[in-house]
Amino acid sequence: MKLKKCICSFMVCSMAFMGLTGCQFQTSKSLVFNVETGDKIEVKLDTTDKHTLSHEDNIFEIKKDDKLVLKGIFITKDIYDIYLNNIHTSKQATIIEDKLEEEEGYLFYKADVEDGSEYDCIFMVKDANTGILLGSNESEEVAKEAMDKLTITAKD
Repeated sequence: MKLKKCICSFMVCSMAFMGLTGCQFQTSKSLVFNVETGDKIEVKLDTTDKHTLSHEDNIFEIKKDDKLVLKGIFITKDIYDIYLNNIHTSKQATIIEDKLEEEEGYLFYKADVEDGSEYDCIFMVKDANTGILLGSNESEEVAKEAMDKLTITAKD
């Protein structure tokens, strides 16, 4: 009986502690890619709210509720430069956020395509020769939510 009372007291105290500290559990999934630039790139996704990360070859996909919300590809510096030039000169591209001057800068834009709009983001991975192009056929909010859950880093 004493043991049962002790266990109950411990459980109550533990639950109270977790409530007071605002304890939240976070889950994530990581994939590491060896890309054509010779870089090793880690793609990490916060999966706490049921986003999922998968890949086929060197393309990664993020889904939520089994619906594709974001696709990512690896690009070289040359391709990155071509994309940036095209984005800045195209009438089909509308820049939403230009953070290229920041340390881990990116360009987030809307592209008008044949079947509607696409929300894309392009950036170079810090300390790497690899760029990333992210694309979503969903709304701007859905695209941003998925992009905000990503951490992409170069590995040694």
